[in-house]
Amino acid sequence: MLGQTFDFTYGYKTVLDANAQQYVVGTQNVQIYNEGTPGASYWAPSTTGTVGILTSEFTFAEPTSEIFVNAQLASFNFGGGTYGYGSLYGSTDGSTWTLLLDSPTPSTPGNYVFYNQDVPNEFLGTTSFWLQERLTAYGSPIMAQFSHFGQGNSFNGFELDAKYAATPEPSSSALLALSLFVLASFRKFYRKAHAP
Repeated sequence: MLGQTFDFTYGYKTVLDANAQQYVVGTQNVQIYNEGTPGASYWAPSTTGTVGILTSEFTFAEPTSEIFVNAQLASFNFGGGTYGYGSLYGSTDGSTWTLLLDSPTPSTPGNYVFYNQDVPNEFLGTTSFWLQERLTAYGSPIMAQFSHFGQGNSFNGFELDAKYAATPEPSSSALLALSLFVLASFRKFYRKAHAP
């Protein structure tokens, strides 16, 4: 995210980039489509009529205080039973999912929707964040797409950045209490050691 400093940063321009599958941990009925030069590339279902699922897991060195996600879904409706739709979900454990973005079947031929913001607080405070794209298409598998960008794309088509929660500094009263305890313990030990 421009102008921000994060502890964890990740992104790719297109799904053909060398690092684009770095955090992918599961694929079910999805594949990458490449329309060739200078066309676009994207994830879409492998077959029609069955939901395609792409799952990614991001693991952080420390609990998070902020996670920013930039992701894109595309849905199409060409009529005559050729249409698609998709959704983006988030999770902290890979089993309980919360909807982040919906891309329903459009009334026009094509629709692109973006998630370009911080995720809700319910996803923060842990060292794991999961993303899952669910894509369903009829008539043609490419009616529902994730991360559709051309080969000449100059910015991150997908991006995930995170800030870590600051470790709380000990309060001055806690430090004072600890110092008094150490001093009292030392005096007790000293008296015992030097008792007649």
